[in-house]
Amino acid sequence: MQRHVLIVGGIGSGKSYTRGVLGEELHRWGVPQVNIDVNGEMIEAARQLGGVNVRPGDGFTLPLGSLTREDLLEAVSGVNRGTNIETLIGYTFDSLRREIAQRRRSAFSVDELVAEIEVQAPVLKMEAPNTLRPAQQRVKALDRLPYIGQRFDWAGTLQPGAFVNIDCRGLPLGDLRVITAAVARDLQDLAREKKIPFTVLSIDEFHLVAPNDDKMVSTQVLREIARIGRHYRLGLVLTTQSPADVDRAVLKRLLTRFVHTIEPDQLDSLRGIFADAPPEMIHSLPKLPRGTCVLTGVAETVRHAAVVDIRARVTHHGGATPDVFGDLRERGWPGKKPLEEIIEDGEPGDAG
Repeated sequence: MQRHVLIVGGIGSGKSYTRGVLGEELHRWGVPQVNIDVNGEMIEAARQLGGVNVRPGDGFTLPLGSLTREDLLEAVSGVNRGTNIETLIGYTFDSLRREIAQRRRSAFSVDELVAEIEVQAPVLKMEAPNTLRPAQQRVKALDRLPYIGQRFDWAGTLQPGAFVNIDCRGLPLGDLRVITAAVARDLQDLAREKKIPFTVLSIDEFHLVAPNDDKMVSTQVLREIARIGRHYRLGLVLTTQSPADVDRAVLKRLLTRFVHTIEPDQLDSLRGIFADAPPEMIHSLPKLPRGTCVLTGVAETVRHAAVVDIRARVTHHGGATPDVFGDLRERGWPGKKPLEEIIEDGEPGDAG
């Protein structure tokens, strides 16, 4: 875990099941976990393991001052980059964050940021109404974000055995990236200051928050954790069905890898991470049965690549493929009808 974990596979291959098994094992050892749950697959498992489920805006919020300038500009809608409006918002935000760093204030609200824009506009000679007012209006729109509020008590919550599952179902992609970046940065800072024990941050569908984009804030912070997180006692478990869309600098630093069945076009993106896996093992990947995967890694974690079966889970598997036909039967459908019974009126072949 200290060298980070990749779980990859196509839809229905068993990757979220594998994540659940790792979650159970981490809990057995007392390792605290924070999970960014994009699809709600770990909600019941977190509860069964004595953890907490929180939703952005309901049990989980981030203070405005914990965001970076790039986070803020990602969250503020309708701001074109390189404009005076962007410059004014960013400069004002940075000035308030400096006051926090200097302990002249402990936090600031959206309204305080809006008011400060008017104070800082003359400094930049940007007090013209077509710059000042739009900048304030854009920032004021941050009030719509339910996850802006008080800082979550990470240090108090992340005790041995803790499981914090952040239910991010239905969030717009921009909000998901801002939240992921802020959570990852908070954990990194706390781990660096030794205010929390060794903790694992796991992210489902992490190609959404760590795309191959140098300018993406969430990509940048995950790169940093993948590079030096183990020195601060912070581990990653990242799950994806689309490794071709993932930032390569993050992907190559995930040194323990569970590779489930995956499509050939996605398999090409994994070249170079199979360690000593023989070609016939790699070629078998598109046809592996569900729940079976190839386990590879660096010599310190996995001495030789092997085909392994994932053990049965004891917690609820929230990522199971729904039984759609069973659902129809529960709603009154008798099952598959004989062909001769599907015509209710008229003769076979009748129009209308």
